[in-house]
Amino acid sequence: MLKAYIMYVTLVISLTCFNSGAVNASVAYDNQYNQRGSDPYNIELIAQEGDCVNSNIEIKQRAPGEGDLIRIDFTNKEMQAAISDADYANEKYFDEKNCYLKYKIVVDDQSQLTNAGFSAAGSFVITKYGFLLSQVRHEFPDQYFSVNDSAIYEGHEFSDYPYSDSFDNQMVDIKQHLDNSQCGGEFTIETNLRTFVAITHFDQGPNLIDFDQAQGVYDLWNLHVDPCNISED
Repeated sequence: MLKAYIMYVTLVISLTCFNSGAVNASVAYDNQYNQRGSDPYNIELIAQEGDCVNSNIEIKQRAPGEGDLIRIDFTNKEMQAAISDADYANEKYFDEKNCYLKYKIVVDDQSQLTNAGFSAAGSFVITKYGFLLSQVRHEFPDQYFSVNDSAIYEGHEFSDYPYSDSFDNQMVDIKQHLDNSQCGGEFTIETNLRTFVAITHFDQGPNLIDFDQAQGVYDLWNLHVDPCNISED
């Protein structure tokens, strides 16, 4: 019964339109670690829509070999899907948040995109009658591939309520999809983030799920752009 209800609600909610947020801007660098001279790539933000339309995105540079972090700031809980006891009076049994991003990674001719990884990661609170879902999907239309990750929690899986925890799935990467026979390049990416919560009965405590990897920040990518060392025959 719960799963059938969830499927119906998901179908109805998925028809809701995004708030438009088309932009043309470069993603800023957090130069906390910047010892490599000129940047080997830049990110051009093309569109930002949905519940994250005003969320800040930045590049956090890290030490060579660690990969840079492409971060989006959700400190205002833009992507927190939640149902509380107070929603009982309004008979609110589900909530959903969506975020759509379109951007382009432009790598210079002396560098190479060697890998990029991500995971569905965040935090949650659940009661006995709760169902929680988070989804991440990255599509590379010009390279004809997509990658995704998700996390699902059902209240009956736990023994103490309300139960709270954080989650960080195993890293998914795109290495197998990349052509390492050439330097530079442009990579257009369409990213969809989604959180969803539903309940069948009200219980003590809230049900919520959020993208949060400490202090309200979520890492879209751990991006590896390295010097290009392709030898010419």
